Amino acid sequence: MRKHSYLYLKPVSGKAGKGIMTVKLLPEKQLPFRLKIQEDKKSITYNCASLPKLWNRIVKQCGNAPYIVQQGIRLAQFNDRKFDLRALVQKISAANGN
Repeated sequence: MRKHSYLYLKPVSGKAGKGIMTVKLLPEKQLPFRLKIQEDKKSITYNCASLPKLWNRIVKQCGNAPYIVQQGIRLAQFNDRKFDLRALVQKISAANGN
């Protein structure tokens, strides 16, 4: 959080956005840490006063599931709707004759 004020927390074995969390630091707010948790088709937002309180909430949400952390990026928008573009790259082994 010291280096990046916006983070994605993603479950290692997740798919379709399930379990993804975002953390934002909003220093001007009274509760400066904002945790947003994606669950099915809705999201839940928690506002925390301190980093230890934020961390306790994240640990409670994750349980024992492994997560990765990525620097957050600002998504592109079109007609006031956010979107991102992704590329899937697959390596084909020459040993298999493929």
